[in-house]
Amino acid sequence: MDDPQYNIESVNAPPWLAVARRETGIAQYPPGQSNPRITEYHEHTDIRGYDDKASWCSSFVNWCLAQLDMPGTGSALARSWLEWGEPLAQPALGCIAVLYRDEPESWKGHVGFFLRADSESVYLLGGNQLGQVCENAYPRESVLGYRWPVGGVRPQGDIQAACEAILRSVPEWFGIEEALMQYVRDTATLPTFVMRHECRIIGFLTLREHFPQAWEIHCVAVHAEVRGQGVGKKLLMHVESWLAEHGARFLQVKTIAATSPNPHYALTRGFYERMGFAPVEVFPELWSPSNPCLQMLKIVSRPAVGRT
Repeated sequence: MDDPQYNIESVNAPPWLAVARRETGIAQYPPGQSNPRITEYHEHTDIRGYDDKASWCSSFVNWCLAQLDMPGTGSALARSWLEWGEPLAQPALGCIAVLYRDEPESWKGHVGFFLRADSESVYLLGGNQLGQVCENAYPRESVLGYRWPVGGVRPQGDIQAACEAILRSVPEWFGIEEALMQYVRDTATLPTFVMRHECRIIGFLTLREHFPQAWEIHCVAVHAEVRGQGVGKKLLMHVESWLAEHGARFLQVKTIAATSPNPHYALTRGFYERMGFAPVEVFPELWSPSNPCLQMLKIVSRPAVGRT
């Protein structure tokens, strides 16, 4: 059990995203058959009773919200979500992303839950993606809008400010301004966990999902004032339990390799080794020749029965 003076929480993953993740792998059946689970998704739209050959991306989103007694659009049309909830100027983890298909002016579209984005693509978790519930990439230019439930709690701005303060307290690890600010921004779009002590955030960890069973520690940092007190260990143990509950099997992390004689990153490697990570491969030029990258990997174990 976590020490009572600490509180660890996930700060930006909305509950409907967990519902959607549990459906990963639900897929259409071959011609002549229909998956009853997808028919169940349709029960929350205006195509109730249809089989899994009808477009079901909107039905899936409606179903996920219905599991939490949240209102959806009741429509099987993906673009119906453009009139739902409130618009977001920037995407947030788990927000509803509405895309066009074929042409922007067409009635056709797609809808799913936003996971992350890069320079070219947005990555959504949704239904009817490659015929199943899965993560898939779509062109950024196809996005028509991002939506959030009216009155729903959005990612908190004070979280970003606190994470920035933590990163700035340890410049030995986070001395590149551009990278530091990107880590701060990422707390709004990646699964983020924070540790509080008497309401003050003293550490955080962000995750990146590559596949449902394979995740990566994107960033982890503990405020300089509390380093060496077991904060990072408690935070990582909590996150590993969360990953196990979500079906993850592998957790990787990248750090500076020993071929670069940096005493601070020697401490980092030692921490991960004590936490059960093993070195896998060195990528000499993934970041830069002066910052050789070491990939480390750990098998995620489910907590023992009775463990909290």
